[in-house]
Amino acid sequence: MEIMQKLLSEDTATMVLTSVLIAFSELCPDRLEMIHPSFRKICHLLTDMDEWGQVVILETMARYCRKFFRSPRGTGSAEAIDQERRVRRTLSGISSAPITTNTGAALDALSET
Repeated sequence: MEIMQKLLSEDTATMVLTSVLIAFSELCPDRLEMIHPSFRKICHLLTDMDEWGQVVILETMARYCRKFFRSPRGTGSAEAIDQERRVRRTLSGISSAPITTNTGAALDALSET
């Protein structure tokens, strides 16, 4: 386990990281806390890893995220959560009112000019 931890934290070669993470998923899949120091590095280098390794690593990272990341507040679909977080800029400052558009009126205004 110490060897895997050292390779995860110190090595930046994608072939090595891929092999270590595949071994990790086979030998100790429940010890996700070992990924903490290397999480950002793994995410950054994921696109450079080979395709078959990406499948295993994405599954491992998904389990890591489900375990260590907090759930977003509120319930509902992703669109509803995004709608809650939108901010509308006004002349007087920032308003938390949802952004709505009327594309038909906008197209009419453009065609008149």
